[in-house]
Amino acid sequence: MGKYFSAISTTVLQLTFLSCVVALALGINYLAAWTGPSASPPNSNVAAPVNIGTTNQVKDANLSVGHSANTATDYGLIAYGRIRSTVGGFEFPDGTVQATAASTVSTAVYSGVFGASGSVTINPPYSSIEIRGKNRQPNGSSTFYVNDLYVSVFNSAGVWKYAWQIFEFTGTGTLATGVQQCVGGAGITACITANAGGTFTIVGNATSGYGTSYMYTVHQ
Repeated sequence: MGKYFSAISTTVLQLTFLSCVVALALGINYLAAWTGPSASPPNSNVAAPVNIGTTNQVKDANLSVGHSANTATDYGLIAYGRIRSTVGGFEFPDGTVQATAASTVSTAVYSGVFGASGSVTINPPYSSIEIRGKNRQPNGSSTFYVNDLYVSVFNSAGVWKYAWQIFEFTGTGTLATGVQQCVGGAGITACITANAGGTFTIVGNATSGYGTSYMYTVHQ
């Protein structure tokens, strides 16, 4: 009987020793693979996931809400569903803030056209002015290409501003009273002056044009 228990004790000791050796080997392996922190706390912490906490958060990539895919790199936020603003409204790229839905729709009061070097004076009332200039220029011996200039003049928080586009080129700015602002390019520009009396003067300026024309529309 004593020999039997002695053999069991020896086996237990052998298994215990083997387990210790295996545990020690695994511990050494993990220690060898461990990399220490790159900075002292609290620096270099892992960014917190987007959550419901009260701390402001920044996400470097685009965000999609309500859908598993966001492949449109031109949009910082895509919401698959309605977006609701309960406080503050919405702010647009030009700084305009809209807190309530528009109660009236802007309608065109009148419109007109003038030539390559013509001009027009816009009298109140108005809420915005749209200008489109079209200039055909020779491209080779028998073909032409068309330059389309789009200009919008609008009021934002009591300040008159403008935005323009021709091809992929765009620009925005503020109109100072009595100062002429010319916008456009590629052979066609429009020069706008916000006059002290509340009127606007628009002057066309196109070079090497064939059938150049400007069309303006006044909204109230």
